[in-house]
Amino acid sequence: MENREEQKTWEDIKNIWNNSSESKEINIQMSELLIELKEKTSQFEKDAIKKDIELIKGTMSQFEKNLMRSGLKFVRRILQKFKGN
Repeated sequence: MENREEQKTWEDIKNIWNNSSESKEINIQMSELLIELKEKTSQFEKDAIKKDIELIKGTMSQFEKNLMRSGLKFVRRILQKFKGN
């Protein structure tokens, strides 16, 4: 159930973001930055980042996962207030 709620929160965030008048320009700028970053990142750096992410995911405690969920809920409430205005 928590996973569904988390997915719904992310979907709400994504919908609000995609419906924002500024999202297209920001998405274009972010795409350009990502392309530039990928071009300048070595394979060694990419592999190191992947290993770090796997390590973080593997060692994340239930407490930390709960903190993430509560953070998502908080963001969702803020976005709903923003959406309502």
